[in-house]
Amino acid sequence: MDGKKRTRGVEFLELRTGTPGSMEAETVILCAGTFETCKLLLASASEDMSQSDADGVVDSN
Repeated sequence: MDGKKRTRGVEFLELRTGTPGSMEAETVILCAGTFETCKLLLASASEDMSQSDADGVVDSN
């Protein structure tokens, strides 16, 4: 993450070799499937977010 708390890349584990790696990018798209994406969104809200930002990530209504 950069100083603005925005994602600047990803860290990953190469499954074939077990080697950790990382890549930086201007745009990061996450595709984790139906249930895992929901879990990630729920985990994304943080104390640093305003209430209106958090409502955009996790809407409890």
